[in-house]
Amino acid sequence: MAPLSRLYLPLALCIAAGFAAAQTNLSAHFADGQTWLTWDDNLGLSGVNTYDVYRSNAPIASLGSATLAGRLLPEDWKAERLQKVQSGLRWRIPTGAGGMRTLTSNEALFVSTPRGATPEYFAVVRHGNTALNQGNTTGPVAQSLSKPKPQVQATGVEAGQAWTAYALWVDGDDTAQGGRSDFRPMASADGAGVGHLFMVFEPQGGAPGPGAPAVCALHGGFGDLMNLRPSQGSSYAMNLSPAGAWYVTVDDAIFAVDSGLFGGSTVKSQNTRWIGYWPGFDRFHKPMANPPVGSVVIDYTERRLDFILDWLVSDLAADPERLSMWGISMGGAATSFYARTRPERLASAHAVVAPVAGPENDFSPFMQGSAAQNLALDITGYPAGLIGVTDLYDPAASLPGADRPWIRHLWGTQDGIVGWADKPAAIAELDAGLFGGEVDWDERHHVPSFGGWLPGTFLSSPRHDVDDLLTHRRNRAFPAFGNVDQNAALAGKQPSPGTGVEPANGDAFGTLGGWFEWDRGTSLDTKIAAAFDLWVVSASSFSADIPAPSSATCDLAVRRSQLFVRRPFEPFAWKLEPVGGGAPLASGVAQMRADGLAVVEDLALNKAPARLTLQRAADLGGTLLFGSATGGASLPTLSAQVAPKVGDAGFVLSLGAAPVSTGGVGLLGFAPAADPFSGLTLYCFPLLVFPLAADGAGSATWALPVPADPVFAGFEVYTQGVWVDPGAPGGFAATPGLALVVQP
Repeated sequence: MAPLSRLYLPLALCIAAGFAAAQTNLSAHFADGQTWLTWDDNLGLSGVNTYDVYRSNAPIASLGSATLAGRLLPEDWKAERLQKVQSGLRWRIPTGAGGMRTLTSNEALFVSTPRGATPEYFAVVRHGNTALNQGNTTGPVAQSLSKPKPQVQATGVEAGQAWTAYALWVDGDDTAQGGRSDFRPMASADGAGVGHLFMVFEPQGGAPGPGAPAVCALHGGFGDLMNLRPSQGSSYAMNLSPAGAWYVTVDDAIFAVDSGLFGGSTVKSQNTRWIGYWPGFDRFHKPMANPPVGSVVIDYTERRLDFILDWLVSDLAADPERLSMWGISMGGAATSFYARTRPERLASAHAVVAPVAGPENDFSPFMQGSAAQNLALDITGYPAGLIGVTDLYDPAASLPGADRPWIRHLWGTQDGIVGWADKPAAIAELDAGLFGGEVDWDERHHVPSFGGWLPGTFLSSPRHDVDDLLTHRRNRAFPAFGNVDQNAALAGKQPSPGTGVEPANGDAFGTLGGWFEWDRGTSLDTKIAAAFDLWVVSASSFSADIPAPSSATCDLAVRRSQLFVRRPFEPFAWKLEPVGGGAPLASGVAQMRADGLAVVEDLALNKAPARLTLQRAADLGGTLLFGSATGGASLPTLSAQVAPKVGDAGFVLSLGAAPVSTGGVGLLGFAPAADPFSGLTLYCFPLLVFPLAADGAGSATWALPVPADPVFAGFEVYTQGVWVDPGAPGGFAATPGLALVVQP
């Protein structure tokens, strides 16, 4: 018979081991706006096993008296995504005493974001367990509502550029408007307390001073934050090291349980497509189906991008007027999403080989739904459901509000991943919409391979380097080129992407907008005028960036005007004249469109710089005739011999070529219009109607005395004469519109 000591020793060891496993050595402290909880992972959890974290405003005697703060997968606390930056890294967290410490290999972490400035108590248990003891409970932890900050995880130098990797631990909530207003939830409740990564690269030569621009880069569907770091520029045939600017790469993925190879469950990285997901997405269980009909996708990931851009401005003193973004594939689609849902945040954007017809390559349909479902989006700053997930992939789809930034779209005719067949329609839509930026295509494939990107005419074009994005500013107007034709001698638009078929049947490469240029330094944007020095590109270090034709035609819109008035239907005069002087090349009068966009149509440009100037009536002496007359045997006219001035009691308008000896009316309004009515166009919103009578010569006068009060200086009115005319197509004759601005 064995000695009793030999029997009791294994039993004692088992009891001790069980006790040690229960004693998780939980500790918590508050620092940098968040509560940092750490404990020993004595259980060695892996795979789909999780810990649950609870919190309460009172000591936790049972889990029923506490609220679930979050759950963790092993990959979360083991910093699996951080290994992409550097193998062997563990989370670094603030100590609460001003320092930082690195977690040990068996130490777990959860980061809680307070929603009130009150002390809290915490408990951590393995999922499914309820037993509490001194080892897995802690508190009280004093907290405040100071704003959380990202924490440095690693530093280094690559290709002469110093870099810093940061982690941001996010709050989570299942409601779009939940959480704190100054630190919005960037995940659903299932993602609370999880760390997300981004890297900041200094330019070569050291950190830039205050007011430097910044470029944010978004990786593709199977990538990570290391894919687009500056040293990888040669793989993408792009310079990813902008001079004098911060360069930031961001990581998208979250860990979630998914189907295993043989039908079981495993944990893997799942991309949110840089948008977010519906809050019912359960990352702790194998997804069985897409979200139910009627689900709403919340923009959790876009909020994280919001935070990073704000942090670049607040903590690195980046210039808020020169923040730009670029991305490839899924990151290209995200760049387009972000630029159109957050237009007020960016100066420019570059979307490379992005899908445009919805998430046809469904990485994670259980997060955002399938393309066919087109689930409604809840986007910060807009009413929920204003646009669907699939709709947002359309690069021409915009949301109401600020004018979108300058955006370049680039696609490949041999793209075997997102395809080519739907790109010609998207190119045509962007060209016709005058959205601004440029649209490029060439023979490239979807991604670099075999050491370099397979053929593409624009590969290595300096226009596609991230440096080019730095030439734009959020607070500066720019010309948008559309309806482009590079060769008027040939039928149709040149160049042409062809029709929606594969293989592509249009020009092998081309750009709509990219062969035009303007002088950023001489642009004018005031309340009464806008101007740009424009030309067709004539010189470049890259031959494909110089068009063969010496001239081109286009429609041109003034985008992002800061001061130039964007009033629907307001008239403006335009002229194109050589830079440096000379006779005008072209001129005309147009009306702003219904959305207030100023557009000059069918503008002819060549390789000699010319200045296009747009002027309102206030800049033209106080009068501007616009629109066209309608009538039968004759077309009525309307004119002012002098501009109206304060105190001019004898101010008179003259009308001519009206139907002889007939009655009519003078219309006066305080807003311009372009309303069709019975065969004519009404050019003012009439608030006052004056009787008019034409004499035997078809002439009439209209007295409009101006009060002597100086308050009327700058006052604007719009006038038009209308006559009964049986010979006119609609029975009425009308003058053009006449804008009047009272002079001092």
